[in-house]
Amino acid sequence: MNVPMQKFSSIDGNNFSIIVPVDLPSQFSILINNSMISSDNRKSGIETFRFPENSNNAVFPAKLPPELTSPAQNTTGVSLNSLISYTDGDGTGLYVTRFTKGDYYCSVITTEKSFQFSEISKFEIGFINDSEFRWTVEKHGEIKDLNEYLFTYPGRSGRFVSKSEQRTFHTVH
Repeated sequence: MNVPMQKFSSIDGNNFSIIVPVDLPSQFSILINNSMISSDNRKSGIETFRFPENSNNAVFPAKLPPELTSPAQNTTGVSLNSLISYTDGDGTGLYVTRFTKGDYYCSVITTEKSFQFSEISKFEIGFINDSEFRWTVEKHGEIKDLNEYLFTYPGRSGRFVSKSEQRTFHTVH
């Protein structure tokens, strides 16, 4: 189900005011966090923007999250050869696919939009067959590879995290 998200850029009127101190030293900058959530609370996004100097009309576009494509909600019979896939979502970045099974969880981090479920066998999450898994995808950007994600991403302006809905699937017996 595609539920539209309210984008910051589509809000009409002057809904808030930001008061910015003047004469800040050059090593300081003002960062704005723009967050959004779908009307059914299933998808979300947060972005950080550097506030432009001497600006009265700043525009902060929102990034929509990836849509989960396979497996579909409540699919049964998922095997290690099954494909986990999702759409691009907005912006450039990498994908953190989170799997939860009971008290176990793991994350597959990749720049690809699909991979085989067998990637999960690299983690110690207990017995995989005849199990229920929940999964979701976060897109972290604007970055192009894992090194950039690990070493420069946290402190950078223009970064965003968008999160897909969560789905459930069942593995084979």
